[in-house]
Amino acid sequence: MFDHTHYVPVLRWKQAEQHALRDLFPWVKLKLTPLIEAPEWGPITPDLLLRYPVSILKLWGTTPFFFDFGPFSSGVSVDTFTEFFVESRNLGLSIIPVTGLASSNTR
Repeated sequence: MFDHTHYVPVLRWKQAEQHALRDLFPWVKLKLTPLIEAPEWGPITPDLLLRYPVSILKLWGTTPFFFDFGPFSSGVSVDTFTEFFVESRNLGLSIIPVTGLASSNTR
C-alpha cells in the first residue's frame, strides 16, 4: 500500500505519455503507479488490445500499474480479456485491473 506522497497519474496511453513513462528516472518510478486507460480512438479490437502488454513492458517494465479498459470493455469478448491477462502474466507484468463506479455491463 502507499500513502499520500505516492502519485497515481491517469494516462490515456498516447505516444507522449508512453515516452514520459519510459524516460522517468528509476527513483521516480518508485514513487508512482500509473493508471493506464485504453485510449478513446474507437473500438478496441482484439489485435489492438493484445498489443498493450508488450508495449507496457517495453515502456514501463514490470513495476505495478493499474489498467482500465474504460468504455470499450463492453465490446471485447471474455476470451480476449483472458488472452490479455494471460499474455500480461506471461510477460511478468504486475497489472492491477480497475473499473469505474459508473461502469456497466448493460451496454
